[in-house]
Amino acid sequence: MLRELVTALLMIVMVVFTSPTGEMADNPVVKINQPSLSQGQTLIVKIENAASRPEGTFLDQSLKFSKYQNGWLVFFGISYWTEPGEYPINIKFVNGTEISQTINITKGNFKESYLTVTEEQQKIVQPTEADQEIIQRKEADNELIAQAYSQSEPVPLWSEPFIRPVEGHVTTGYGFTRYVNGKVNNRHSGLDIANAAGTPIYAVNNGIVRLAENLLVTGNTTIIDHGGGVFSSYAHQSELLVQAGDVVQKGQLIGKMGSTGFSTGSHLHWVMRIGSAYLNPDYFVGRDLIHDAEIVIP
Repeated sequence: MLRELVTALLMIVMVVFTSPTGEMADNPVVKINQPSLSQGQTLIVKIENAASRPEGTFLDQSLKFSKYQNGWLVFFGISYWTEPGEYPINIKFVNGTEISQTINITKGNFKESYLTVTEEQQKIVQPTEADQEIIQRKEADNELIAQAYSQSEPVPLWSEPFIRPVEGHVTTGYGFTRYVNGKVNNRHSGLDIANAAGTPIYAVNNGIVRLAENLLVTGNTTIIDHGGGVFSSYAHQSELLVQAGDVVQKGQLIGKMGSTGFSTGSHLHWVMRIGSAYLNPDYFVGRDLIHDAEIVIP
């Protein structure tokens, strides 16, 4: 019964977002959230009074606009690998109008994180040619992850601000350069929040579960699609309480904290992602994103 009710509510949300509120004019107004963003934040572009889908580019990538009320909407994640500097955003409309704006991207001021693990644990994240079983397992897991992130509803499924998924203290921040046994491994793609095993984990907003599997590196992992290309991920859980295809509500219990996969203690590795960019989860807390874009590009 709950699932049917949630599905009906989400259908209403989608109708609101995709149904025109009147005859759309060819006098487009382009709004953004900020002209200056740091690595790990999100550029939001909202277009009003445009009858046809616009075309846009930013950071040499196409902007994939979705219909939103009497216009269009897109979320674009700023990767922690993006070099600081000024970058143009260009938007073109079918009536010939072209609008450009420079977006300034600043450093995220990321710190460093050091882990000391056993040789067997190190093989999981830094396998050699001799570790073919691990390599093959990781490749299979990566295919599952890629498939999950390729499925996003065209419109946002949320209408309220995002929340934190769990209680606890942050042990490793977003974007930290991660060293494993003295070797650079990668940047830290999310937040590590520690607490006792079994601590409840909640969905950060409405969405659809795209993956709920035990993976080699991230252990028991859930990926939720929030629509509009926005995803959240929850790793190292002791128990998965949802499955792929489930419709979930903001604040719904989806799992319990644990230490599965590549982990040195009970914690949640919480990720927020748009496109291929891993973003700062703290940036989302308390924001609904949709109503952030109110600065008009002249």
